[in-house]
Amino acid sequence: AFTIQDILVTPVVPTIATTAPTCLADGFSEISNYDGALTYVFTPAGPSVDAAGLISGMMLNTMYEVTVSNATCTSAASAQFSNLPILVTPVAPVVLETAPTCLAAGFASITNYVAGTTYDFTPVGPTVDGTGLISGMTFGVSYEVAANNGSCSSANSAAFTILDILVTPVVPTIAT
Repeated sequence: AFTIQDILVTPVVPTIATTAPTCLADGFSEISNYDGALTYVFTPAGPSVDAAGLISGMMLNTMYEVTVSNATCTSAASAQFSNLPILVTPVAPVVLETAPTCLAAGFASITNYVAGTTYDFTPVGPTVDGTGLISGMTFGVSYEVAANNGSCSSANSAAFTILDILVTPVVPTIAT
């Protein structure tokens, strides 16, 4: 007499959940259907998975896939996945204040101006041109500015203020 057995159980393909990077941290991946009783193998080799399914040891910008095995069968490979590096945060703007003279009002400019970057002023109002020259400021008001590249914002600059043109004394009148 003999007995035939049913087909062996193949583990379910690992499902990968990848979290995008932020301005503070690299992206990361985890196996959302992780089962601690199974064995996970990554291609290329290197990463490992913890008891919560979080994957560590991945090289940034490298494509991986993972299979899972029980004692007898191995799943198909997961979809490919990768972790992206932390987003770039712009350098805080450096503002140069130029003092007023008897002929012109003071002005300010961003010395490390980067084209394509948005500059956010506090309080709002001023703008910056393609050379870094700031306009639209109110004399005597203290401002700060942060650089924003569309993903991340820098720290604020040091506070800066511009002053109005200096008062030229009236020409003395001489009585004879």
